[in-house]
Amino acid sequence: MMKLSPRLTNDPLISNASVSIPKKTNTGGTVNGFPLKLLELMVKVNKILTTKKNKVKKLKEMNGEAEKRRSLGESLPPDFEKKYAGYS
Repeated sequence: MMKLSPRLTNDPLISNASVSIPKKTNTGGTVNGFPLKLLELMVKVNKILTTKKNKVKKLKEMNGEAEKRRSLGESLPPDFEKKYAGYS
């Protein structure tokens, strides 16, 4: 068996020394100091905002299409209004 130098015996990876790393726990209904209820509400708001952003983006695209067709003198497809209203 090879003897390790004193410099290496203090290395936790080489000398298999156990090092305790403190863990952050979810005690008291918190995560990293934030209340769980607050975090849940923030996640819900984030999901709602993402959905709204996607709908606004779709409406902008549809507005662009409608303006383009109108400027070219074309009529809108019959199902366009339903799509625009969100029924489709």
